[in-house]
Amino acid sequence: MAAENIECGAWSTTSEGSLMNTQQSANKMPRAFIVDDDEDSLAIISYLFESAEVDVVRVIESTKAIDEFKANAASGGDFDLVALDIRMPNIDGNELARQIRQTGYRGPIIALTANASGGGRRVSKASGFDYYFGKVEVTKNLVLGLLQK
Repeated sequence: MAAENIECGAWSTTSEGSLMNTQQSANKMPRAFIVDDDEDSLAIISYLFESAEVDVVRVIESTKAIDEFKANAASGGDFDLVALDIRMPNIDGNELARQIRQTGYRGPIIALTANASGGGRRVSKASGFDYYFGKVEVTKNLVLGLLQK
């Protein structure tokens, strides 16, 4: 499945090839908040984001994710992008997206799933997700595209 045309801020590429938000300091790396209950998936997704020169905060326990998100926000740690696994025990990605939106976060939230389906896409959109991707669709180029537009 091809990625949608995505607009997520005012990102540009520097002469060194790294990403820069033209509305922020040139020294600030983009930041992503990633939650997945599977250690291997979390490591792979985090690696893809880090290879795109994104500072990643990763959380493996969904029950701790909203507290971690709020703690980062309170300390001035704004996130440029949030990526959440859909199927997690205790608090699923849909509920976590709702809770993140309730904090006032207006940036892009990406649903990540091993089983992409039309029904899941509709539920995720209603929960506050902006984009819905199968985990196998996430590549460095997708991450760069999400941040550049």
